[in-house]
Amino acid sequence: MSFNMSELQNEETFYTDRMDCKFIDFFDDGERLELQKDDYLSINIAAGGSVRLRNCLVRASKPCLGDVLFMTKAQILKIRHFGRKCFEELFDLTKALLGGKELPKANPPYFKNPVDKLRYDGSYLTYGEVKTLYSKHSEEVKEHLSDKEHYPEKSLGWYICVVHMSLKYDSAVLQNLSDDSIRSEYISHKKDYPLLYDEICDFLEPFINASLKDREKEVLMLRLGIKCKEQVLQQVGENIGVTRERVRQNEKRGKHILISKLNKLPMSLYDDVLALKEKIYAIGLGGFVLALIKFKRKNLAKFITQAFFDDKDLECYLRVKNYFQNIV
Repeated sequence: MSFNMSELQNEETFYTDRMDCKFIDFFDDGERLELQKDDYLSINIAAGGSVRLRNCLVRASKPCLGDVLFMTKAQILKIRHFGRKCFEELFDLTKALLGGKELPKANPPYFKNPVDKLRYDGSYLTYGEVKTLYSKHSEEVKEHLSDKEHYPEKSLGWYICVVHMSLKYDSAVLQNLSDDSIRSEYISHKKDYPLLYDEICDFLEPFINASLKDREKEVLMLRLGIKCKEQVLQQVGENIGVTRERVRQNEKRGKHILISKLNKLPMSLYDDVLALKEKIYAIGLGGFVLALIKFKRKNLAKFITQAFFDDKDLECYLRVKNYFQNIV
């Protein structure tokens, strides 16, 4: 029971009366692949296609490979909004699957009910995308925002709950920041700051090396004081042989790229950032920023509040800096 891939493009031979077959024999470039029926029927082919292909198949309740493999081309083209381009894309995906390749990850398909979308896999979405979806779907999930266990682990709803709790805590920390809290946090956890500084440097250093060009990388490492003494613009310029203005431009560009890369991290990889944030929460953000300013790492303090806590106005850094200037 074999077929040639060229047959699939004929009008009426997109696999009709073969539902009882035990094997599919697929010939391509002289290689034969045998798949058990249960192996291919459950594959969600809609998840690997374009937005139009996914929406067409999901709306027609035919998201799996087994749903379309036994339909004729004429039957497939009768699916609403399903045209020649979609058929060619479906053909390529089918060929790739039967050739042993995996489907690429894609955005969630269209769902009429937003709550169904929240239970779809979201592990490949970026942190920035989840934050955007959080604002769009807050109404559907607000009764379960504090209970991520309500959604399947790694689902879109689960990640939205994670982001909600993180943003909620960020807001509470910034609102409760005061001179007394900064002082008490610094005194209570003074011994913990060097270890946390080393952990942040260990996280940022490979990230900077992988994301930036050599000049931007060198400037940012010196300006942030990552495993070295923090330097002012003039010192960095003298070290690398450029003007202060060029150093400032490279630093600004490097920070912008780095924050953008952090926001584009898939949620499955953003766990390291969330783990660092939890450690900073545990010892106090205000106290930690004060420690960095005291140890002459003010640029790193600015960057952490911007990149990790979405503090674009540097509200936390400026509040702690004013406190530090008052006690010096």
